[in-house]
Amino acid sequence: MRIQTNPFGQLPPVTRTLILFCLGCYGLGLFLPKSLVILFGLVPALVSKGLCLWQPFTYMFLHGSFFHIFFNVFALWMFGSILENLWGGKKFAIFYFVCGLGAAALHVLLKPGSPEPVIGASGAIYGLLAAFAVEFPDAVVYLYFLFPVKARTMAIGLCVLEFFASFNPYSHIANLAHLGGLLTGLVYLKAGGWLKALRRPSAEPVLHGHEADAILEKIHEHGVASLTDKERRIIDAYARRLKD
Repeated sequence: MRIQTNPFGQLPPVTRTLILFCLGCYGLGLFLPKSLVILFGLVPALVSKGLCLWQPFTYMFLHGSFFHIFFNVFALWMFGSILENLWGGKKFAIFYFVCGLGAAALHVLLKPGSPEPVIGASGAIYGLLAAFAVEFPDAVVYLYFLFPVKARTMAIGLCVLEFFASFNPYSHIANLAHLGGLLTGLVYLKAGGWLKALRRPSAEPVLHGHEADAILEKIHEHGVASLTDKERRIIDAYARRLKD
């Protein structure tokens, strides 16, 4: 029997790749000139003018300090592995990059002339926090390793905190990017349900008691397999109406 001693080998593939890529970029950054942050970080003034359009992608893999990358990699390891195992690698990868791009978009939109570069995976990570709160709202997590809170409470609290922190003119943290990643994650996960709810009144068939009775009689005589698709939709909608 082979014993697995490599902690990275136990991670799902996309999460493992993202972590290793972030660590590798951080390691390279220790030996490369700091001017590369201007080239590969997110500089709103350059992106808003149509220059450096790769930056909304590349900024996610750069980090400025040990604690910066430590907390992001830790959150990616903790929440990313759970979500990837739940969703599968493809959906997880798309979600991660959509949240990172959403974080960049909100920051550039609200600070289009800023020359200050933004770096880090925090925007995408905040999207993962939002997703975890949606999927496991009552799960208990330890905020800053100290405070036990439910995942739903954590997401709401972080959203409020980042919103108010974004008004601090002396802050050197990209709070707008954090907020953008979190909101992008929520919208991405909830938009389908919202659209379905808006379409439901017009999409549901009009129900009449005698129709349902006739379908129930058909089920009794010939079984569920005898129903047409339309009849299945009618009886499902009728059951939902009775439940409501």
